[in-house]
Amino acid sequence: MNLAIGSLWRNSGHRAPVYFERVAALKQQLGGARVRVIALEGDSTDNTREALVAAAEYYGIELQLLTHNHGGPVFGSTEETARMVALSGCVNALLDGVRHADDYFLYVESDLIWKPRSMMNLLASCLAHQERYSVIAPMVYAADTFYDIWGFRGLDGVRWSPFPPYHKDYAAAADDFEPVEVSSAGSCLVMPSFIARNIRVENDYALVGWCESVRRAGYRIGVERSSQVDQL
Repeated sequence: MNLAIGSLWRNSGHRAPVYFERVAALKQQLGGARVRVIALEGDSTDNTREALVAAAEYYGIELQLLTHNHGGPVFGSTEETARMVALSGCVNALLDGVRHADDYFLYVESDLIWKPRSMMNLLASCLAHQERYSVIAPMVYAADTFYDIWGFRGLDGVRWSPFPPYHKDYAAAADDFEPVEVSSAGSCLVMPSFIARNIRVENDYALVGWCESVRRAGYRIGVERSSQVDQL
């Protein structure tokens, strides 16, 4: 297996060592798999680029370092139009780094805390359910609260709640081993690389817009309930 892991970086060089430590641990668990990182950096005023290069070299991880500067301010967690436009450009530029030699692409935001086992579960779920779901996402928490309520939306378009049962489709799911289908997800996604190479954000709505493009192309998105990542 050839796995590409992609993340966006801005003023976050301090996160690079822990990030690459996790990537190295995942690579070890995957055995003979080739694992590389696509890091899209832009608009940083700190040592992010240097930190990425240093961490990749220290842990022996292949690094593809891309640059995309949108020139906008450091946005907070907001749905402001300018932020969505900026993020959409970043997502599309990151996806341009996915290669034909990559079998799978894992998008994970650089400020997420994840265990290699969770990513192994995601990859296994992607393989096990490939006839039904082309994109698989984990559950994303901040402490005991479901975090990604902007990105996660049911098939009815309704956003997930921070608290169980999150959405009526989640509550109605009877099979614990079957992913819950959603219209969009965010923060962390795994997919065959051809999806990442061919699908782009078309409406300036960041990852939600990308998921809309995925569904228009005839693919489905599922949430693997047994995999969890945490937001810093």
